[in-house]
Amino acid sequence: MTTSSAPMYYDVLVVGFGPTGAVAAGLLGRLGHRVLVVDRLTGIYDKPRAIALDHEIFRHFDNMGLAEAIAPHVEPFTASEHFGTDGQLIRRVHMVAEPYPLGYTPSMVFSQPPVEAELRRHALSFASVCAELGVELLDLAQRSDRVEATLRDADGQSRKVTARYVLGCDGASSTVRQIGRIALEDLSSMSPGSWSTCG
Repeated sequence: MTTSSAPMYYDVLVVGFGPTGAVAAGLLGRLGHRVLVVDRLTGIYDKPRAIALDHEIFRHFDNMGLAEAIAPHVEPFTASEHFGTDGQLIRRVHMVAEPYPLGYTPSMVFSQPPVEAELRRHALSFASVCAELGVELLDLAQRSDRVEATLRDADGQSRKVTARYVLGCDGASSTVRQIGRIALEDLSSMSPGSWSTCG
């Protein structure tokens, strides 16, 4: 394993190229910032881990010029009823009636893989955005005017890059959160009151 002695410099290092990281990279790229996005996976995960979005998020997609490309993969959330284990009605969830406050259905469901593909395509349409897949974040070191990141490539070699800022968009098992010792409160309804501290 070797480490490069000449770190590359970026305005922003985005760790994680899922929907959040792809949107961040696209917004930064549109403003001309030099962005490196890394993700430890080599492709888009083929299971829909996220399933819902709202009208505010869809307006962001519209402002990014992506509404038409994403619309085929989105459906309005319909009124539903939730039942308990004994068949008792727990609650009813209703849809807001038209006209919608922000122009779009307030609640929607979507298929993550194709939406994520469109968000990535958009981010990479900017010349200042570079994405590297199969690359894992190993460490972050705070300097006076920058952050130095140690990355491991798919071939096992490590190298360093520097950035003015780092965005942790790497999901539930976030390496950025672990390195930064950022606590995470787990609000899962499956285990009331459970929590974990990363780091």
